Amino acid sequence: MPWKETCQMDQRTQFIARVLAGGDEMTTLCREYGISRKTGYKWLGRYRCDGAAGLRERSHAPLRHGQAHDFAVRRVRSNGQIKWAGELIFVGEALIGEPVGVSETESGDWLVRYADVELGYIHPQRRRLSPHPLRGANRPVDLMDIAAAIPTTPQAHQPQHP
Repeated sequence: MPWKETCQMDQRTQFIARVLAGGDEMTTLCREYGISRKTGYKWLGRYRCDGAAGLRERSHAPLRHGQAHDFAVRRVRSNGQIKWAGELIFVGEALIGEPVGVSETESGDWLVRYADVELGYIHPQRRRLSPHPLRGANRPVDLMDIAAAIPTTPQAHQPQHP
């Protein structure tokens, strides 16, 4: 007698079909398919939530592990620089050998931190840290914003004489 060749997905689909038909108890079906009741209820729950797609094999890798960060870590070199985007950026000689984190802000700037201390923002042209964001929210975005910030009345520019 030849062996029947089935895949996990076919077995799970058959299992769910028999559970939903209601002819057998969950304990009996789980024993027949060689799985625990916990696994049987897990498959049934996934099927009810996601349909047939819920029966596919899932990754066993954790969604997030203890070493995952929202920033890149760079070690400060002996000359006080870090390598970032193919360039050497000077961050300071006091941090030689220490790890610093580089993360992107909401405005698109690159913020450099040491522990919880903000060291500054990477200035792309100067290859150094700038103390202020380059595209920060307080900066005018275009020429119309700059023009709106300039006072237009002559009295604003003239000194007051007593």
